[in-house]
Amino acid sequence: MPGLLRSAGSALRGLGLMLVGVALTWTVLVQGVTRETAERDPEAAILINPEDGFALSRAAETQLALAATPGERERAVSLARRSLLREPLEGGPLRILADHAERNGGTTQARRIRILLDQRTRRDAENEAWLFGDALNRGDYSAAFEHADVLMRQDVNAPGRLSPVLVSVLEAQNAADVMARMLATRPSWREAFMRYAVSDAVEPRTAGLLLHAMARTPAPPTDYELRPLIARLVEQGRYRQAYATWRALLPPGAPEGPIYDPEFAGAPGAPPFNWRLAQGLASSIMVINHDGPALRVESRGTGAETLAEQLLVLNPGRYRLSGRMLFSGEGAGEAPLWRLECAGGGALLAKAPDVPRQVSWRGFAVEFEVPVGGCEAQWLRLGAALDQGFGVAEAQFARLRIERRA
Repeated sequence: MPGLLRSAGSALRGLGLMLVGVALTWTVLVQGVTRETAERDPEAAILINPEDGFALSRAAETQLALAATPGERERAVSLARRSLLREPLEGGPLRILADHAERNGGTTQARRIRILLDQRTRRDAENEAWLFGDALNRGDYSAAFEHADVLMRQDVNAPGRLSPVLVSVLEAQNAADVMARMLATRPSWREAFMRYAVSDAVEPRTAGLLLHAMARTPAPPTDYELRPLIARLVEQGRYRQAYATWRALLPPGAPEGPIYDPEFAGAPGAPPFNWRLAQGLASSIMVINHDGPALRVESRGTGAETLAEQLLVLNPGRYRLSGRMLFSGEGAGEAPLWRLECAGGGALLAKAPDVPRQVSWRGFAVEFEVPVGGCEAQWLRLGAALDQGFGVAEAQFARLRIERRA
């Protein structure tokens, strides 16, 4: 008898396990069919399984999209609530409840729901866009820029759409500092954003505000990022504003003086207020070390050519340009010479004297005067002689100076 009971018990346990297996298989099958159907026909999916959270979520979204009356919108809200009871992580129902709250004047409640959704997933672009706009309207730039960061990291086209909006608020209190701190993390969208921030579409004052804020971070603006703004100011003849902006963004310890980096030591900073050295087919120019840094020019070409240049901002008055040079090599022609002229097509202020070929270094000097008007900035240029090649020739320059004269 005991054996018979044990056999019956084993059979019952086996039957129970089989029934559990069948039930699980049926549940998985129904769930799969329901979810596949929900993508095409949410209402039909609910008929298959009225308690499936995914189907309820899709039905709620479809109902809201087609809703034409308050009653239809209320049904969408009801479906969304039912869905959340079964699928708390579904984003669609939360969006529907947030939209419903906002429609009924509950902006604060809508914000809370959307923040909850944001905490669950940051891949909901519609929700991130809403939170971005909401934070921007409230003047919460830290939150606004954080949501913009999410949007721009996920969509390569987002920086083009959002950059004008972000730049438009940079003059608000602390906004530039908040953006600068975000740019200091070097996000993937920094280059695209900075391209717009220093473009012609943005006031130089606004661009300058951002650049100065960036200069106070561990990732200050690069020469590449700064160059368009400086070039635009120079092109507009706003030389002193361009120089002041450029100077303020140099790192601590950058050299000072009428000529920036007169020793050609490679000081930081972008042209035109730092050296711009030409590299062409007919000539090469480089910095070498010859008892200190020196500028070395080797030319094979003919005709006038600017080999090196720097834009200066000298006040009116008398000055002396001096330096040392060595001119050697083979072929006919004259040595390249330093010239100083007023920016914007103005008058020639000075030209260094010609020197013959030599085997040793020789000094040169010339005095000049910057007039009171019409010469707010000056180009210091090293150029090859006009219409005269100097064959394969070499010139070196060092200890370039401009000194104020009494």
